[in-house]
Amino acid sequence: PMQGRGFIAELSLDLLNAIFHEIWRTGILNTTIPMPADVSNLVYAASIESLLPPIIVPHPLPSSDPLLLQLGALIIDLQLTQEAAADRYLLTLQSGLRLGLDQGAFAFDLAEIPEVTVHLLQNNSGQALNASLLEVIIVNSLWSELRSSLTGGINFALSTFEINADALSQFSDQVQSLSISTQF
Repeated sequence: PMQGRGFIAELSLDLLNAIFHEIWRTGILNTTIPMPADVSNLVYAASIESLLPPIIVPHPLPSSDPLLLQLGALIIDLQLTQEAAADRYLLTLQSGLRLGLDQGAFAFDLAEIPEVTVHLLQNNSGQALNASLLEVIIVNSLWSELRSSLTGGINFALSTFEINADALSQFSDQVQSLSISTQF
């Protein structure tokens, strides 16, 4: 928090979560997952369906990331070979999240390594991947691209605006600064 007199603009978690809910409602998180080269010899096809919207919550523990992005109830259908039936998994993901201002826009920064939990729901192929192995694949092969998509695809830009110093002095003749920052 800023010391002394000044103005602070806040961005509420309710607003961010409402925006994520609307993004989720469009179905944008329901998609086919492109397979990185290091996984394509093992996985033929994969799709994801998001049953719940992503949410942002305060981090419950002391952390350099004050917030958590939670993606819960993601259904993953994974086809290992061209002939095999797809196996179904339930995935949850949490990642530390920092918000800040970067060149006039609120910027998202996600943790390098997320917390991923996978449960096998249906072994339709008879040769389903071990859930722990799938967790490792997601963290090591898919997270980097997903992280870039999530942080690069969301931009809450702030329009440039001018504040008349004379108008500002009507509020207080002792205002020394104006700051916009995230407060959670």
